[in-house]
Amino acid sequence: MLYDDRFHFPKLELPSWSCLEGGKGARRGDNGKFYLPPGSKPTAKMGVMGDDKDPNKPALEPTGVKAKREKSDIDSSVLPALGESLGKGGSGEVYLTDRGTVLKRSLQGSLDKEEIKVAKRMGELGISPSIYYSDSKNMEMENLVAKGGRSLDNLGRSLNRAEFDDLVSKVDKMHRAGVYHRDLHSGNIFVMPNNEVRIIDFGMGGMEKGIKTDDFRIVADYRAIQTHAKRGGHPIPKRISSAIEKEIASNDFDIAEFLGDDLF
Repeated sequence: MLYDDRFHFPKLELPSWSCLEGGKGARRGDNGKFYLPPGSKPTAKMGVMGDDKDPNKPALEPTGVKAKREKSDIDSSVLPALGESLGKGGSGEVYLTDRGTVLKRSLQGSLDKEEIKVAKRMGELGISPSIYYSDSKNMEMENLVAKGGRSLDNLGRSLNRAEFDDLVSKVDKMHRAGVYHRDLHSGNIFVMPNNEVRIIDFGMGGMEKGIKTDDFRIVADYRAIQTHAKRGGHPIPKRISSAIEKEIASNDFDIAEFLGDDLF
């Protein structure tokens, strides 16, 4: 049975709640109408719909909830119920949802605005999962596993040549958009069908217009590419190896040691 993640009531019990047009805390029931949890009082922004036992009454869109809609078939007016946790990171925990998407929820009060901004841009460019909805605490996105993808870490192997070339292409595209990642380890690289890769989790990344290719944040991504090249036995583009050598020489240290082994 699916449970509402916010109030911990079985979803099928929603029709016993107070039936309202919408508002803070209101959720959609199985009959398509909106309800408020037991014991809660409606606010001035909420309007009583009438008989909450009438399943044939047409559903109304929420009037008290400001929804951010994206171009998709996902109804972003109401957050989905959460299912299995897929893992916890530094800024949030990721869950499967009851509508076949993935949702990242903040563990620290709110998600980083820069991370949301970057994730949306990368989704638009086809580099990372598409973002369907976001607010200060939640980010609902495309489920790559449902599309046949698996993380390189879960596959337990290195990238083949076609996948590696696609990774280099995606990182170049990312950098041209002014975005850096800084955490391109195997768990953040998804291998999709047809030798395509997608990049996830921009929690350590950022966006800076006009960032130079010799910037240490860009070189951090190059070091990850270098590591994946060595693991798969692939040649690394000369421009990438040159940028790495220049960074090490100019700073008198190896950036991989500076960032830590966990990066790769």
